Amino acid sequence: MNNLVKVSSGSFLPALIGLSVTWLGFKLINSEKSLETRKVELEIQLSTKNINVV
Repeated sequence: MNNLVKVSSGSFLPALIGLSVTWLGFKLINSEKSLETRKVELEIQLSTKNINVV
C-alpha cells in the first residue's frame, strides 16, 4: 500500500509540469496567431490611409 502511494504521489509533479508547459505553449501559439491577425489589420488600415492622403 505504501509503495502505491509513493508511486502515485511521485508521478504527480512531472505530470503537472508537463501540463503546465503544454498550456504555456498553447497560449503562446494562440497569442502569436492573434498578433499576426492584428498586424495584417493594421497594415490594411495604414494602406487605406495612405491611399486617402495621396
